[in-house]
Amino acid sequence: MCAIPGNGVELYWDRPEAEWPRNPDGALKLVSNPLDVDNLAREGASDC
Repeated sequence: MCAIPGNGVELYWDRPEAEWPRNPDGALKLVSNPLDVDNLAREGASDC
């Protein structure tokens, strides 16, 4: 995937609310984690 230089690419996915990351005060924790492309490719290949 390519983005215009200076603009990031954001990916989102659904998960059960019980798995949402939370701060100690219970507020939703917003995270920005790097994408493990190799792992994503392996996961996709295992679905075939």
